[in-house]
Amino acid sequence: EIGYDDTGSRTDFDASVAAILRARVALVMEDWGKAVSLADDILAKYTLVSKENYNNGFNRIENVPSLIFGFKMTADNCQTWATWCSQMDPYMSGYAGMWAERPIHSYLYARLNPTDVRRGWWLNKTDNPDPDAATSGYACLLPSNLPNTLASGVKARSEYVSVKFRSYNGDWNNTDLIYMRAEEAVFIKAEAEAHSNIAAAKKTLKDYVTTYRDPGYDITAASLDDVVEEIILQKRIEMWMEGALEWLDRRRLNMPIDRRDDAAMTAAGVANNHIYKAMWEQNESGMRFQLPRSVVIANPEIGEANQNKTIKRLCIMPVKSAVRLGSGLFSDFRVGRFLPAGKNLPTKLHEAFAVLNFLLIFALAKGKGSVA
Repeated sequence: EIGYDDTGSRTDFDASVAAILRARVALVMEDWGKAVSLADDILAKYTLVSKENYNNGFNRIENVPSLIFGFKMTADNCQTWATWCSQMDPYMSGYAGMWAERPIHSYLYARLNPTDVRRGWWLNKTDNPDPDAATSGYACLLPSNLPNTLASGVKARSEYVSVKFRSYNGDWNNTDLIYMRAEEAVFIKAEAEAHSNIAAAKKTLKDYVTTYRDPGYDITAASLDDVVEEIILQKRIEMWMEGALEWLDRRRLNMPIDRRDDAAMTAAGVANNHIYKAMWEQNESGMRFQLPRSVVIANPEIGEANQNKTIKRLCIMPVKSAVRLGSGLFSDFRVGRFLPAGKNLPTKLHEAFAVLNFLLIFALAKGKGSVA
């Protein structure tokens, strides 16, 4: 039993929050029984998000029944442009809506069955085609029938862009932050069960996915490694952009992160949309955080020889993306600050800023010698 004093607020760091963190630790310690026990305690206390309510925008604490921990946003604590909905909502005139699109990896999306409701968390050309793609430059129209979507000037986006996180009624002052959901406990339980009872682990995973996300789902994996891999895959899809869980899982399980081109995907007509088409092993230096400088200075037992080395990478984007980036930057918040209301930069000036931006990035990359 968790046995905490329930304050009635999902913004409190209570024993349920501690339990999900403790369950993560139990996986690291390979204390499988404790992980299952804690996961069961959590799942007994929360209602999971249903197939009917899966695409509610994840924007209000009271609208996410499985919420364990969140943050209530108000006008007093809102950071406007730096808010989560500005970063993620493609309907708003924020970062995600103007130029910084947030897509899922195309190969991950391709793993979803046509019957999986989670497909609706991202755009695809089959379900959301833009009839004006040739002139708009975007592949998909933004759905207009999702809760809390805006009748804004942002109408179309690239394929695989996320619509999972949307602002509440277009107001970032009232769009809450979702930190932890009880759905994570399903995957913790399934992974822990796999180490003693593979059949039980497969049942836990299948029961969840078929009941809440995809009625046509089945798990065919048989070995321990393959079952765990499938659990981590489904967890990655379900918890996408919720707490860097995939990074933590792959560090813990010593699984590589693979974003290379895949011949089978290419043959199936799925292009790799990842900007870094590479694989990273967990023992690579670039996969480790560096120790804070203050720790190295303050602790006489730690010196520079103990510091984790990192590999600096700099992204070079396609010219088309650079034009969008440059235009978005200067037509959005920067121009708004320096030009009178209703005035816009001429198109040629937009293009000039975009080209300058691209050249600057290219020059920086050449200077670093690490074009990637």
